[in-house]
Amino acid sequence: MSLVHSASWEWDITGDVITWSQKAFRILGLAPASTPAVLEQYLALTHPDDRETVQGAVRHTLETGTSFDIDHRIVLPDGSVRLLQCRGALVTDAVGRPVTMRGTVLDITTRKEAPCPRGLETILLVDDQEQVRRVVRRVLETRGYHVLVAASGPDALRLTVQHAGTIDLLVTDVLMPGMSGLEVALLLAPAHPRMKVLYLSGNPLEPGVAFLQKPFTVDALARKVRETLEAPHP
Repeated sequence: MSLVHSASWEWDITGDVITWSQKAFRILGLAPASTPAVLEQYLALTHPDDRETVQGAVRHTLETGTSFDIDHRIVLPDGSVRLLQCRGALVTDAVGRPVTMRGTVLDITTRKEAPCPRGLETILLVDDQEQVRRVVRRVLETRGYHVLVAASGPDALRLTVQHAGTIDLLVTDVLMPGMSGLEVALLLAPAHPRMKVLYLSGNPLEPGVAFLQKPFTVDALARKVRETLEAPHP
């Protein structure tokens, strides 16, 4: 891959000013004089479906200090869409206050041109955040899946009792009030022994567990769901 497809950036958090390398202008389809000066201007270039992912990644890094690595789309001035891999890391001062965020963007458009996978399976979605439930449900239903939605572990258990068919995949947040996603999976396993499980979490889980790190893009979600469904049973 040519180096023209990658670029560096730096965000001065205090002044809210973003500085781009020259290669970034080409990736973003911008003239150097029109570089995004603040974070909100960069978000305006981001595809509407992916803005929450970008904002969530930045917020999570500011709150925890952990680096982020996400894929998201931008809309070029000519209306075409480009897919970027964006990485960022936090730099703090001597007392731990955020000073700058530095990272890279990589144009991976050609790498991900394959059609997004679809399916017909039944998926049980469990998450205590309404916005997450709404986004995930929309993504999965538009790709052909039958989606059952629950706002908590107890709701999920009641829903499965009412559901007469099989459940092919449980997509669940890990940390939820009252009952964790791990507990939901354990309680549902006897009645649905062939059910796969995909955990949604802000932090990595132990090796061998299917999980998707929050925040995520719609394409990453669709691909991970299909990957988990097609994985062999342990």
